[in-house]
Amino acid sequence: MEEKGLRKFNGESFHTWQTNLKARMEGVKPGTGRANISSIIPGWFSEISPMWPGEAHSLEVKEILFEGKSDFQDVLVFQSATYGKVLVLDGVIQVTERDECAYQEMIAHLPLCSIPNPQKVLVIGGGDGGVIREVARHKSVKQIDICEIDQMVIDVAKKFFPDIAVGFADPRVRLFVGDGAVFLKEVCDGFYDAVIVDSSDPIGPAQQLFETPFFESLARVLRPGGVVCTQAESVWLHMHIIKDIFSSCRKTFKGSVNYAWTSVPTYPSGVIGFMLCSTEGPVVNFRQPVNPIEKIDSDNTIGPLKFYNSESEAAGNRAVPSVLSGSGQQAARLRLGRRCPQRADNAWYPQGVVVDCILHPVSAEPECRAFLRIRLVSRVGPEPTFCTFLARVSRGAPIPYCIPFLSQKCRLYF
Repeated sequence: MEEKGLRKFNGESFHTWQTNLKARMEGVKPGTGRANISSIIPGWFSEISPMWPGEAHSLEVKEILFEGKSDFQDVLVFQSATYGKVLVLDGVIQVTERDECAYQEMIAHLPLCSIPNPQKVLVIGGGDGGVIREVARHKSVKQIDICEIDQMVIDVAKKFFPDIAVGFADPRVRLFVGDGAVFLKEVCDGFYDAVIVDSSDPIGPAQQLFETPFFESLARVLRPGGVVCTQAESVWLHMHIIKDIFSSCRKTFKGSVNYAWTSVPTYPSGVIGFMLCSTEGPVVNFRQPVNPIEKIDSDNTIGPLKFYNSESEAAGNRAVPSVLSGSGQQAARLRLGRRCPQRADNAWYPQGVVVDCILHPVSAEPECRAFLRIRLVSRVGPEPTFCTFLARVSRGAPIPYCIPFLSQKCRLYF
């Protein structure tokens, strides 16, 4: 692990991750399959990737703390002006001191708070230690296994992010350095209560962590009614990936499958999602935490929770219409409005906008797919007006759902 020292930026400083511009724009790093074109120009780091074409997120850099190259990826740590220390892998921001809590707490507590008395937990990835830090809060947990492929990430996290990597010091933690997919093959059936997959984006070696064979391995190592939570990209950028993950999980996991998301400002689009799945067995309702961490005997010696609570779990489990409907075109027909009699075609015009949609358990009615709780904000009048109601999502043809809204009859079409 080679440390480059503490280099302050000035107008003459310039660093790029590859010296040849053509290679950066066209080439793919050997062994990773990841095009590496993020760069640091005087005073700024810009995150550029084919995973989010046409946009880049930039942070002001005060000094570079570490640069290294492992067998798997480029590793960079820098001190930012606004987000504290930042960990970057292959040009993509993984962790910042300021907003890491939103990701680490949600990916850990969404699954663990949904089942009673979790005892054996596996974390795949998560070499910065943040996920195991959060898992360690649950005193019912007796064994925490973590499988991280890159030793350099672990070493860098312990050196530069001690408040995040503190989880490695917990005596319940067993560290395995290696490929998570290979590790799963050695695990006995039904061994874990929960598995958390803190993976990078589905490019290069991480691609296999988003495919059906990997999900089948996850399901095999879970006990009946066990849960898995895996990183599942951004609804604004990767809907095609999310739909593929959702479809694979629906085929693999015989319990429930849900999608949740949270806000992380330094991730592309400011949003990151999670796929929550359970195996066949005791029913798991990810929207009704049975093991709320703020009410159980948890370990807060590592500091208080900063982001997660049971209310955020319900709010975080928001439905993604194109995933839930299985058709982006069908979801695109979701609209709110009222008839305009002045128009010859008697068309609808916008009366409000859907703020969020929260999926409710599937109804017992055979013709009903689910219920959505819809929150609307009006575009009519000087002040925004909110309205919340339930919409019945039919399995068959599109149906209208009429409600009184601002003294007008509005319809929500599916």
